[in-house]
Amino acid sequence: MLRGTGSLQELLGQKCLFKEAARRGRTQSSIKSFAAARAVCLELEADNPRDKHATLVLDAGSGAALGHVPREVARLLGPLLAAQLVAVEGCVLEAPASSRASVPVEFQVQLLSDQEADVQAVAAAALRLQAATQPAASGDRLRANFDRVLEAVWREDARLLDREEGDFRETFSALTAAAAALFLRLFLRKGPWFRLQRLDYPEVPDAAAAVGELCAAGLAQTRASPAEAGDAGAFHDVAALAAVATARELQLACAGLEACAGPGARRTAIQPPSRRAALLRRLDAAVVAHGEAAAAGALLRQTGPLVRVAAAARAVVTRLQRLFFLSEDQGLSHFLAAHAGALQYPRYLVHRQQAVWSSRRQLLEYEAALQAAARLMDALEAGDEAAAEAELEGIWRSLDANRHKQLPSPLKQSFSKQSSLLFLSRFQAGKNERVTGWVHCLMATAGVSLLEKKREYVLAIERLQQLLGGVYCGTRRGDWWIRLSINLEHLGRVGEALEMAEAGLADDWLSHGDRLALQRRVLRLAKPPRRWKRPAWAGSVAPEPREVRIVQRPMASIVGFKSRFMGLSGEPCTVEQLALQHYARDEAGGWTGCHCEGGIWSTFFSLLLWEALFAPVPDVFRTPFQSSPLDLRTESFYIGRQDLIERILGEIAAGGVEERLRAVWDAHCGELCAGIRWDRWPLEELLTVAACVGGRGLAVVCRLLAEDHSGWAGGMPDLLLWNPARLKAKLVEVKGPRDRLSEQQRAWAHALTQGGLEVEVLKVVEPKASKK
Repeated sequence: MLRGTGSLQELLGQKCLFKEAARRGRTQSSIKSFAAARAVCLELEADNPRDKHATLVLDAGSGAALGHVPREVARLLGPLLAAQLVAVEGCVLEAPASSRASVPVEFQVQLLSDQEADVQAVAAAALRLQAATQPAASGDRLRANFDRVLEAVWREDARLLDREEGDFRETFSALTAAAAALFLRLFLRKGPWFRLQRLDYPEVPDAAAAVGELCAAGLAQTRASPAEAGDAGAFHDVAALAAVATARELQLACAGLEACAGPGARRTAIQPPSRRAALLRRLDAAVVAHGEAAAAGALLRQTGPLVRVAAAARAVVTRLQRLFFLSEDQGLSHFLAAHAGALQYPRYLVHRQQAVWSSRRQLLEYEAALQAAARLMDALEAGDEAAAEAELEGIWRSLDANRHKQLPSPLKQSFSKQSSLLFLSRFQAGKNERVTGWVHCLMATAGVSLLEKKREYVLAIERLQQLLGGVYCGTRRGDWWIRLSINLEHLGRVGEALEMAEAGLADDWLSHGDRLALQRRVLRLAKPPRRWKRPAWAGSVAPEPREVRIVQRPMASIVGFKSRFMGLSGEPCTVEQLALQHYARDEAGGWTGCHCEGGIWSTFFSLLLWEALFAPVPDVFRTPFQSSPLDLRTESFYIGRQDLIERILGEIAAGGVEERLRAVWDAHCGELCAGIRWDRWPLEELLTVAACVGGRGLAVVCRLLAEDHSGWAGGMPDLLLWNPARLKAKLVEVKGPRDRLSEQQRAWAHALTQGGLEVEVLKVVEPKASKK
């Protein structure tokens, strides 16, 4: 048996759940065969095509396969079994409760080698295995981790904090362990309202008492009774309350409101509980008829007491996590999950050099800009043009005052396309400093879309010209030039539309796709007598990629859903699946392939450029809990690492792909990295695809993503096909009967072709109607 370190001892009694392999058709008698104390063992499933670490659970007596251990456990045990360092036996703890339940098993691990290096390898795996399978963070862990956030923020950004945050920290520190854990649990959950009777956490033995403590401290609010809903000072958010209610509860609440209207009132037909959308419309009608207070009371009668985190407390914690992570895509849930063992982050140097906000006022203005942008997006999605225009009034005033042309200190000295600090500009709003920042320019872009929708092209042109005269959102400039030219053409001002397209081509900020779109506009508009001479670059404009057509009639189409076809196998399928079936035929090349769009390419990029992604560049890693540098989607990424990236690309093109892929995989498999899904693409499959694509092709793709990760994020061909026997690869963009290529897709096709890769378009066309 294992002996020695504590982690090894933990592995002795490792508990795990596994899924039975042949669940379909499982009978009650087969369920009973999983009796408690049934002996099992583990064996590596070496021929599994999807996961090289797949680990089978076998019956110890017959050797019959019962199922697989979870992927996160197999990833750690599999290499040990493959190297014959350990043998694993175990027993079933209890029979599954149903045909869909997992089977709990306790394992015993025997060490087969006494070499010190082998013992250490098993010990390291044991530590990771314990982290991967242990339950969610306890109350003590939650509080300890949040205290770490507080300490880091006060240490690094104390100048940005005020009495509001200080009072919160003092109040939170005075909470009991149960109340503090409940506060963090509620903050991490999607709400805002939660049923008091369903708050069940092991670290909160008395949820009602903890809620009372939070309310007394001003960190939570409750809605306990219909009478409270009728109070004049009560807050009513019927939509939020309705989100808590089940469909049946919504039905009963609506019925209760309608019953109060009297016998002569019009009744709405009772709807099946599953029709939630219809019930919500019915509730809206009841709100109009009876008022928000009555509707809130009717909902509370069904849901029982509710609790939510107080708005002020939520705002403070949101601000603290923004300062800690400096990313709207990350929050405390990532941090806590990492310490619970569910997530493993790469190791890199955390280096803060440049202050993002020089004052609290700048931070608050940035937050206000984010809130305004959220309100604008909500209004546009809801089709509420009046609310959207109200949010845009301040943005238009800022543009009219030329505030979008000014930069706040300390970015004035470092702002240019060649600056490695360019990504920090996105955090600037600075309205009170007569600066309209990155967020406001994005709002203005959305406002231009609204003007175009209303066909107010003259005003849209004016706003686009103002944005092009500013200093923010450089990656949006190509889109602004294109839309400016299109809007001028809508007004019949074709000569000006041509001039704007030509002017846009001189803009250094253009992405490849935007440049191609402008070039194609110029060639279309620049015909005699407007232009007698073709541009010098005309010959280099990407030609249309090769097109292949297959004939297939789509099945009955539903508006808003992708078309489906009858596949070659006789089963309904998507257009991409139909294309894969076509290319798999011997007469079409016998290709192996996948519908990946950019998925596998993002994996290749992150694996091959791992060294560059996590290089010690100042200010891009501000906490130990990031899956990518903060500047990845900006021009700063390539600028700040140019020499390193060029060296790596040279090695890739020279044939060093396999060595680099294996080294990164062995060293970092399982670590959270943007673009990589470790469970989706096994290493051996990646090596096969890489051999078919070739080093030159991979270097081309990686270069494009490194230079402009955001600009090249979309438009990659739908299918990647490979043929290991011929060491060939092909990329295919699939189009349905009424689809056409976008400019970004044309740009990808041209760039990949220039890199030596074969690219084509597969067009699925409908059969011609027969003549009667």
